[in-house]
Amino acid sequence: MCFCVELFSCFASLPGTAGSNLGGVRQRETANARERGRTESVNSAFSSLRTLIPTEPADRKLSKLETLLLASAAPCELRSICTFCLSAERRGVRTAHGIRTGSH
Repeated sequence: MCFCVELFSCFASLPGTAGSNLGGVRQRETANARERGRTESVNSAFSSLRTLIPTEPADRKLSKLETLLLASAAPCELRSICTFCLSAERRGVRTAHGIRTGSH
């Protein structure tokens, strides 16, 4: 081994030098890649969820917070609608389509 190679390998292994941190750099790059993958996965899930929530105007993009708030409120809204419809059906009230429900 020539003197220059020996000198460089000694220098690279010293604490605080650029060559001594190659393992740490690779770990950081791997961790960054994993985090990018997680972020892409979360963003994809939000995009899918946004397609299920009606907006006005229709092309408006909801923020992540708005998406979560509206999605979490949806079950309560659906329950209210179902309760209203069932109640109207029991009373024999006309629905929005003019069809009489119930046994009257």
